[in-house]
Amino acid sequence: MAQALPTVPDRNDFVPTMEEYVQEHRKILDRIVSTVKPSDVSFENVLLPIGQLENEYGGRKAVIEALRYASPEEEVQEEVDVARKVRQKYSNEVSERIDYYELLQALKDKGELQDFESRTFLDKSLQNYTSRGYGIVDAQTIKTFNEVQAKCNDLCAEYNKNIRLMDPKACGIDFTKEELDGLPEDLLSQCEVQPDGRLRVPLQQQYSGAIKQHVHNGETRKRIMQAFNSKHPENGPLFREIILLRDENARRLGLKSRCEFKLPYRMIESVEWVQDLLVKLWKPMSAERRKLFDAQLAKKREILYKEHGTAPEEVQLETWDTAYYQNIIDREAKAVDEDLVREYFPFLHTFDYMLRQFSTYFQLAYVEIPKDELVGHVWSSDIRVWGVWDKRPDHMGEFIGYLYADLFSRPNKYKGNQAVNLQPGYLNADGSRVYPATTIMCNFALRERHGCALMAHSQMTTLFHELGHCMHDILARTRFARHHGYAVCLELGEALASMLENWCWIKEDLKAMGYHYTAIDPKYMEAWKADHPGKKPPQAKLPDETLDLLISEYPRSKMALYTSILYYSQFDLAVHHPPSAESLRNLDESQTFRDLHEQFYFAHPPEPFHLQTDFSHLVSGYDAGYYVYMLANVFAQDMFSVNFSEDHRSIAAWDRYRRGLLEHGGSRDEKQVLKEFLGRTPNENALLKSLGLSQATDDRAE
Repeated sequence: MAQALPTVPDRNDFVPTMEEYVQEHRKILDRIVSTVKPSDVSFENVLLPIGQLENEYGGRKAVIEALRYASPEEEVQEEVDVARKVRQKYSNEVSERIDYYELLQALKDKGELQDFESRTFLDKSLQNYTSRGYGIVDAQTIKTFNEVQAKCNDLCAEYNKNIRLMDPKACGIDFTKEELDGLPEDLLSQCEVQPDGRLRVPLQQQYSGAIKQHVHNGETRKRIMQAFNSKHPENGPLFREIILLRDENARRLGLKSRCEFKLPYRMIESVEWVQDLLVKLWKPMSAERRKLFDAQLAKKREILYKEHGTAPEEVQLETWDTAYYQNIIDREAKAVDEDLVREYFPFLHTFDYMLRQFSTYFQLAYVEIPKDELVGHVWSSDIRVWGVWDKRPDHMGEFIGYLYADLFSRPNKYKGNQAVNLQPGYLNADGSRVYPATTIMCNFALRERHGCALMAHSQMTTLFHELGHCMHDILARTRFARHHGYAVCLELGEALASMLENWCWIKEDLKAMGYHYTAIDPKYMEAWKADHPGKKPPQAKLPDETLDLLISEYPRSKMALYTSILYYSQFDLAVHHPPSAESLRNLDESQTFRDLHEQFYFAHPPEPFHLQTDFSHLVSGYDAGYYVYMLANVFAQDMFSVNFSEDHRSIAAWDRYRRGLLEHGGSRDEKQVLKEFLGRTPNENALLKSLGLSQATDDRAE
């Protein structure tokens, strides 16, 4: 029997719920420290009561947190922020409980805990104190650290709110129709006509990307890049204050940097190790990326000489030129037609097919919940929900959890793509299980043909990635809510999701998934015929020659992704691992981004160029660790090569992946879990091989 769906609470209940949780938590802590002596500590009297309370309130808190990203109402999101401040204030109070810390340390010194989840619970509870200086600095320093940390949290919330509440249409850029010559008609038709006759282009990725790739006017390409890369000027001072406060706090604890402060939460041993790895990975990639840049420059010089007689030495390739001239090169080489590929991936049809793939691979059944049963359980009418059931022979018919899908852009919604937990799984005291609920939350603004929303191949890989997080969340089986799902080191969590992107590059899977939009509904075929009189309708399945061209793009596509990760990682390291406090105070964040842009993309970006004002990862938990995305891809390709390269559809391989990695959630040491799965320490050889680049000769990863 399935458990009840999560309930969306009234906003007036947010703060009382958090206050109730805080009150109960404080009572339990007070009781523990007043009744338990250091000589009598045990898991049952020091940690279990806390774990059981977290279990009890986990779902209620999770739904409230989710509404911060998803609610269509700004007032609801603001109330979530108030509730979060109640929780954060209390978290700071708990972190100053030296009496509880001493009991945790006494339990650690006993060394009696045998099962891995209990040990993880203790280690992470202690880490909350040791990372703040307990055992290193005095009580006043710890208090100051917590006050500064609280201020940082408030600044981060303000930064993210500015991004979340931006209206991309209101902040759009106006162009004449002539200035937008070359923009695909389906996007052009969606631009609102302004009183002066110009067209407003929203500041959204699909418009920015299409303009840089297709629009002939170089000044238009430059203007959209300038606007897109400087969307939130109000975040500039916030970001600077955040990085200075973080650095100050790290040095307060005797550490060199924020990156060193974050090391206990990562899978690496030192910042220097990861810096060395990033340089080593970039070296072979940079040569390939430089060849691409040189080809684009040559094409621009060829065209300008032919059309205007411009001497080649007078022509430089600007940042806003690269995608445009690459598009010309691709067309002339008859490379893959992205618009044609998009027509074979109608969004809803493709998403449902993905679920069928996961159903087969993980041996699951997805049963969609009727819309009339979702009232009171969703925050927007366009959300779909499935009950998920086990189909493995030894677990047939067992309930797994709920999967929510909140996929489309709307006002006030989180601007990125992510998985969001609504109910962590855990075991009740009587041994019965509470099952998880998770959400794939995206912000897709899709292009359409005849009213049918279509998916670009890059959006497909995003969906696979985020569904990977959801599978981690829904298949984890832990005793405590705090360890559920993707509550792991970021590099492992991202690796488990990134690995699934490989299925977007496998021919037989793409061919099975791809289905021309005109073949899914007669009304689309009729509309297509009306627009193409006398022409033969497109074939229903994606042609083999198109598939082969698409798959051949894998190395270039992945190197573009990895270049972006390396670029942003180096900026993250620059602001969170500076040589000294003084050097950070003198650092110009915008200039640092510009210098790195030239290093990784071989051209100066246009000014203004303030990417730090729209880099939400660095204020949302990925600070001093954006490099985890690169490590995640190293781990992902290693896992794929070890477990799936011989047969990517093997049910035994998928079951091993499920049992060996996903089910543990965050209940075990991540390095040990990964090493057990691979049979050795991970290395970058599989990633380099997948790109056709030379491999390393040693086992590097730790």
